[in-house]
Amino acid sequence: MRRFWGIRCGKGGDKPVQDTDDGKLYFHTHDLWQVLDDVEKFYQCEIYGVLAVQDTVENLRHYLEFCETQKNTKYFKMPIDDVPKDLIIEAHNYACHKVNQHDYDEMLDCVSEYIVERI
Repeated sequence: MRRFWGIRCGKGGDKPVQDTDDGKLYFHTHDLWQVLDDVEKFYQCEIYGVLAVQDTVENLRHYLEFCETQKNTKYFKMPIDDVPKDLIIEAHNYACHKVNQHDYDEMLDCVSEYIVERI
């Protein structure tokens, strides 16, 4: 089955791009934030919270449990880059259900605690 998307690209924006791959060409050619901006515009909505694996990894990199400069301390558990992606996603789901106020810092703390308990 072929899928066609009317994606506007660059200055020749009126020419649709044909997607014959997996139907997700738009997601392969745009970063997460651009996709979310476009979703907000299209659906006239406001997305108020995102837990992305890449952002979580970058933020947890500075936590004592994952900070490689803390390798010789009792707090360090493992480099965040060695934590399986599936465990981070599982921790995201846990934090979304546990943290009442979707405060990003609280979510990160909860994600960190969840991961530490399971490694």
